[in-house]
Amino acid sequence: MRSWDDICASEYSYVPALDRGDNEKAKLIARTTVNELKTLLGNPPPEKSEEFLQSVFYLSVFFRTLYDFAALKELTSPDDWVRNRESLEAVWVKLCDCKERLEFVRSAVAGDTVERIANDLAELEAFYFTHFGQGLYVSPVLLVKRAFCTICKKDIRCCAHLSGRVYAGRRCAAIPDTVGLEMKSCDFVQIPRDLRCRIWPWQVKEDKLLGIKILTIFQIDDFIETDEWE
Repeated sequence: MRSWDDICASEYSYVPALDRGDNEKAKLIARTTVNELKTLLGNPPPEKSEEFLQSVFYLSVFFRTLYDFAALKELTSPDDWVRNRESLEAVWVKLCDCKERLEFVRSAVAGDTVERIANDLAELEAFYFTHFGQGLYVSPVLLVKRAFCTICKKDIRCCAHLSGRVYAGRRCAAIPDTVGLEMKSCDFVQIPRDLRCRIWPWQVKEDKLLGIKILTIFQIDDFIETDEWE
């Protein structure tokens, strides 16, 4: 594994690759860095503090964001992507992924690259709102009888951890117990919890909705659990 300084400096090789349109190279740099940071989180040096592990975690999410951004540039590189329905849907989902991760790390990571990504995402989002409006979204109503904490594995209602907070390089989240999980209804809303569940004009056929997303699986730190990112 590279030194900590070399890992942190990966951003300076990522940006030139992105600037020359070598999105595959940029993705490789970002993915390699995330995997190195993931290894460090899994086997931290005993002398390292909790603050250091928190920095490692935020940096790993940042490079995961860089991967998403390069993938987004790749999706929007063909001139005709705006005329392809599948591309429009795929870019929207990747935009949501990238934006959510960036918002999470902005409290801990700053700089020109962060601002550049934020500005590009804002422009892309503005394009969608200009051409398709604010949109209508599907929002399922779920009955969850119990959820477990990702840190201590206890019922999150009675554990000491706060959802969304990072503890020693691990992010607390509530994992629903699938036993007894029920979908009560699906509402149509303008301000959803998950923007990925957008209804597109071409999905409306007379009085029917075809091919809409009802639920999506997204984790800010998905790289911890899997190597399948696409």
